[in-house]
Amino acid sequence: MTSIFFSGEIMKKSLKELVEELISAEDLSLIALTDALNTASVVKNYPKFVQDHMNDCDGDHRAVISNMSMGLAGESGEFIDHVKKYLYHGHDIDHEYVRKELGDILWYVVALMNCFDQDLIDVMEKNKEKLQNRYKSGGFSKEESRDREETKESDMGPLFNWKRKLSSAEDLSEKIDEYQQSNDVDSD
Repeated sequence: MTSIFFSGEIMKKSLKELVEELISAEDLSLIALTDALNTASVVKNYPKFVQDHMNDCDGDHRAVISNMSMGLAGESGEFIDHVKKYLYHGHDIDHEYVRKELGDILWYVVALMNCFDQDLIDVMEKNKEKLQNRYKSGGFSKEESRDREETKESDMGPLFNWKRKLSSAEDLSEKIDEYQQSNDVDSD
């Protein structure tokens, strides 16, 4: 079956264009067509659903961003705690709980995308493009992860370099003093 759903362009097409493209796909069953249309509809309409269910904090945009960021951190913490219990405490994974927590995380991510006027499909496409550029072999590789451009020390600035080069608290104190002196920063 031709996979047109994951082309990234499906959400930008009209329903008529989408149906015509799906119908012309090889070996496409009515069930596959229905599933693709339902999935496309959910993905396309989800940001509006989230927007309609967000706390608008009485119109204070900064408060909305703060609220949504804290919500994302909280839900991520709940998910991580479940993983911790699985990895280190001998608990079983509760797949329904994981699904609910990941749904909450997704909700907050989309809410933040709404706060910053970011399009879900565009963000997905840009992330895909970034990862394709990073992993030129076609998938994850440890070598490409280590050697990628954005993690080179020279691009990370002085704080990254300090973290890698410091061996003691005294080293840190010296580096802070050097930084403050070179940037005319008061130590008070």
